[in-house]
Amino acid sequence: MQPWQRQFSRGFTLIELVLVMVIAAVAMAIVIPTLSHSVQGRRCGDAAAQMCALAGYARTEAISQGIVYRLNLDVPGRQFYLSMQQGGAFVDLGEEFGRHFELPDDLMIQTDLQAQSDGLYVQFTPDGKCDPATITITDNRRNQVQLACQSATEMFHVVDPNIKQ
Repeated sequence: MQPWQRQFSRGFTLIELVLVMVIAAVAMAIVIPTLSHSVQGRRCGDAAAQMCALAGYARTEAISQGIVYRLNLDVPGRQFYLSMQQGGAFVDLGEEFGRHFELPDDLMIQTDLQAQSDGLYVQFTPDGKCDPATITITDNRRNQVQLACQSATEMFHVVDPNIKQ
């Protein structure tokens, strides 16, 4: 080796490491807000899926047990829950599916159901029918997910709010 030739090490210089860290920090600053919006928008879908599952359970139980079930909506309290007819009154189920499900603070429920004297609900009867209804779950960024049952014999399902049924 000649004296004017230097032997280079195979490591990184401090400047190269700092540059890589700056690039990684910029990339994270761009990606993290996008991911948080995605997670927040997904909360509407999760709540809608949970409500659809409860509606399906209520319909199945009404048919198999031969009693009326209700999917109750507490719009101001942002809650929904199931109840069943026992005697002449509707009572909580007393099981996991009967607990009160509360929406996160940034979500709200809207519906086209008419309030009855004993509350706001979708009723499922032993003959497999239910009250037609549309339920919309909206977050504070105006993302929406709609659940719909267009006829008494149809099951609740998630629909695109931008498409006319």
